[in-house]
Amino acid sequence: MLDRFFLDATLETGTSVSLKGDEFHHAARVHRKRVDDEVELFDGRGRGVVAKIIAISADSMELEIAREVVEAREAAIELEIAISLIQPERLELVLQKATELGVSSILPITTARVEVKPERFRGKEERWRKIILEASKQSGRVTLPRIEEIVDLKEALARPGVNVFLDPSGDTRPPKAASMRLFIGPEGGWSVEEVAEARAMGAAVWSLGTRRLRAETAAIAGAALVILGE
Repeated sequence: MLDRFFLDATLETGTSVSLKGDEFHHAARVHRKRVDDEVELFDGRGRGVVAKIIAISADSMELEIAREVVEAREAAIELEIAISLIQPERLELVLQKATELGVSSILPITTARVEVKPERFRGKEERWRKIILEASKQSGRVTLPRIEEIVDLKEALARPGVNVFLDPSGDTRPPKAASMRLFIGPEGGWSVEEVAEARAMGAAVWSLGTRRLRAETAAIAGAALVILGE
């Protein structure tokens, strides 16, 4: 796979584009790209292209788009991870690994046993976007996962779609579906009332086994099983 760089622009074969800012720095200073080298560009919205470097200046790089990337790298299923608020560094691990696996969006939620206040996550959006961007570049993705606004559990369960609740009491397997929302509980686990509410609202309740997993482990393992095939 060619070295990859993100460019929020229209990527059309036969046209020229400019790479600037952080991505230019990575290309020219870190990867030491030169004129005539080929790289891969992606727009974060599902399009990837191969481009040839035609000129380099002090602060930008001009590239000519040669061809589209035809290899499919996105997951066959659209999976959203609805994860209870956990310690910021652990949530960042989930963002990174979920992106690598092919998750389409992450929905942070507040639940009964959450110990981390939502205020701790204010101002983190830019850092989260950088984590997702770097993970997308590394893994070959052409679509950047979305990070949704924090909502409470009830609102998340009421959203349209197939909901799957991860809990040790689970007695069903995830249904086959084109899109799915996977719910991950906090460090203290779901309350009995929350599991009952999820069932009442039509969610499937799925267990990953007899061991109690950390929230970030459950998120990564559950996403891998759904996306890669259980």
